[in-house]
Amino acid sequence: MHDILKELERVLVEERSAIRKLDTDNIELAATKKTDLEAKLSTAIAAGESATMDDHAILERVRAAARANQLLLVHARACVRGVVALVSGKLPDAYPAVAAPAAAAAPAVRVNMTG
Repeated sequence: MHDILKELERVLVEERSAIRKLDTDNIELAATKKTDLEAKLSTAIAAGESATMDDHAILERVRAAARANQLLLVHARACVRGVVALVSGKLPDAYPAVAAPAAAAAPAVRVNMTG
């Protein structure tokens, strides 16, 4: 299990580099490698292998790296969408998850409090 986790950590470093360069081929390669490693990890766990204290430390680093890469991917996608929107003349909608909730877009309603 230790070797699989170390390999996963290495792949996440490669993925981060690819994301920063917007290298789609290497981003996809990293995704494929992560899928393969996930299958190997599942097989190891099913075979009864358990994580050591060293493995837990690696897992924490892997989790942090995966989260950082996810944020980079979201930002990169937003940047690309913004550029496409500028080139196409459409208004950019880079971060749809940050947009105001639908309830805020509802029209105002007047209430007569005097009766």
